[in-house]
Amino acid sequence: LPTASAMAMIRHILLASLSVLAVSAFTPSTLSAYNLGLSLRSRSTSLRPSTGRIVMKSGGSCPISFFSKLGGDGEKDKPKVSLFSKSAGGDGEKEKTKDVPSMQQTYMQGPMTTGSHGPLSETELAEAKAELDAILAKGFRAPVRSFMDDPKTKWRFGEAPNYDLANLLFLKGKTKNHAEGSLEQIVEDLVKTWEMEASHKTDVNQWETITEDWTIGANGWKMFGKEESASVGNYNTLSWGVDKEVWDTSMSWDETHDVMHEAFPAFPWEVLEVFSGPPRVMFSWRHWAHFTGEYKGNKGQGQLVEMYGMGLAEVSEDLKLKTVEIFYKPEEFFAVLEGKKEASEIAGGKSLVGPGCPFIK
Repeated sequence: LPTASAMAMIRHILLASLSVLAVSAFTPSTLSAYNLGLSLRSRSTSLRPSTGRIVMKSGGSCPISFFSKLGGDGEKDKPKVSLFSKSAGGDGEKEKTKDVPSMQQTYMQGPMTTGSHGPLSETELAEAKAELDAILAKGFRAPVRSFMDDPKTKWRFGEAPNYDLANLLFLKGKTKNHAEGSLEQIVEDLVKTWEMEASHKTDVNQWETITEDWTIGANGWKMFGKEESASVGNYNTLSWGVDKEVWDTSMSWDETHDVMHEAFPAFPWEVLEVFSGPPRVMFSWRHWAHFTGEYKGNKGQGQLVEMYGMGLAEVSEDLKLKTVEIFYKPEEFFAVLEGKKEASEIAGGKSLVGPGCPFIK
């Protein structure tokens, strides 16, 4: 039998081996995701509790319209909640720039089906809310947009936006189910929070997702600082090098959104994959919607219109965005909306990777 000293040494070796295994389980990617998740959650003022969430492997795919049959007749028995009431987040300083039909369709105000007209009625929004609740009750997770609860926030439309409709169409159309706490999920929430601030907070100094020297641009075109990007708006910022006949960047902030607002009921966005962790985060993304409305006189037929691209974001130590560069082909997306190109020609990321060609046999 081994002596007491020998047994002590064996225990020491076993414990040391277990420690090495535990540490090795954290790859640079998962460790970055873990640390980023803790920091983002500690900074958030409006993270929602959730129970019974379904967790899949990071990057796991799910079919488009996976949730299209959820709801059923049982939804008719649910009480209808008015979605035109005040959203959480306080009234702010009521610096509303223009009226909107509801806080769910502040920008995208198209119909849910072809042949009808937007914006959605109160009844339609209530039905959408019931469908969203049914999906969430099954354990699925809605995107988290932070920093919406400060009562001093200066909201563009007088109050905080409501993302129920956007979240519903996101959940029904997304192609990825990212694992809880994964780097993909964290980056997706961070970008969605930034987009919320850029679209709805009129005082750029109240944006919690960016640094003082923050810059943003696309495709090697002009890089914009925070004041200028807030002034011209996201559409102009990310379409700066597009031909004027396709997109006129001399349009004002409001004009750019007026051009787009009849096309879709909402315009969801998702992260596909993250290729590197902080401080330089490279990721691929997808933007999509069903073209049920109208764009520049061209009426959609309900076809799915997709836009794919890449993003490179540099973040600070406290996880604020320092620089964001987006790479994509906006001209092809606009060509589909104008009826000059079929949606199938850019579907599935063809605009990003090219149509390809057959191998020589």
